[in-house]
Amino acid sequence: MRAISARNDAARWLSGSALAPEPASFTSICPQCRSEQLQRGFTRAELLRLLDGGHVIEAYCVGCFQFWPIDRAARSALAREFEY
Repeated sequence: MRAISARNDAARWLSGSALAPEPASFTSICPQCRSEQLQRGFTRAELLRLLDGGHVIEAYCVGCFQFWPIDRAARSALAREFEY
């Protein structure tokens, strides 16, 4: 009984992002068809981790079925959006 009670108390201290990751989206222009594509496959925490680590962030075009790494300008825009 005490263990169940302790787990319930601990759950109140978890941040909202720990329970339900906050989705994040951004747009990127497909280098093949030049269409602006909404990118929705990331959470805010994932994007911040990729930015912090200098890792590649890939975008995807649903029309061309193509992935590409976002450019430096898009990375900078994401960083500004997150007040990074």
